[in-house]
Amino acid sequence: MKKLLKWGLIIFVVLPIAFLVIGGIGYLITGGKTSTSEQAPTSAPAVATKEETPVLQFVFDLPVLVGKNTDEVATTLKDYQKKTLQPTQEQIKMGVKDWDMEFEKDGKDLLVSYVIATKAVNDFFISTDDPSGATKDKKHLLELGNLNESDSRYKVEFVKVLKDSTRFTGVKVTPR
Repeated sequence: MKKLLKWGLIIFVVLPIAFLVIGGIGYLITGGKTSTSEQAPTSAPAVATKEETPVLQFVFDLPVLVGKNTDEVATTLKDYQKKTLQPTQEQIKMGVKDWDMEFEKDGKDLLVSYVIATKAVNDFFISTDDPSGATKDKKHLLELGNLNESDSRYKVEFVKVLKDSTRFTGVKVTPR
């Protein structure tokens, strides 16, 4: 009778608990995802639920660029630099002090304004990628540049549309 009770306990209590623990560990390791071979095929497009909010990968990592001079910025973003004209000696003699460099990555534009003489960056400007040229989505503008409004290394300013102060053409980032 004791052997029967012992085996009953193992079969009906210990084994189910062991399977739950092993399954839980597997679930944690995979992050709750099943492999593609276990997923049923579907022809419907994937819809983001509240739990799986799509994450935008930043286009330009501006916090990495803050504090760099224009040579360092140009080196970091060399693959994305648009052909921009450099100021001529005549322009400099006439008093032009500031100039811009332009970069484009994944269809998104970054304008870097700088002091010609020192090569110090004045500011960065990322324009909205909204087809209309304006957006109300501040969060998206911050995501484009991997920005945080409370970062002490730079100041964030949303550039308003002239005729509609509730919409923005982009975000301006000024190193502190």
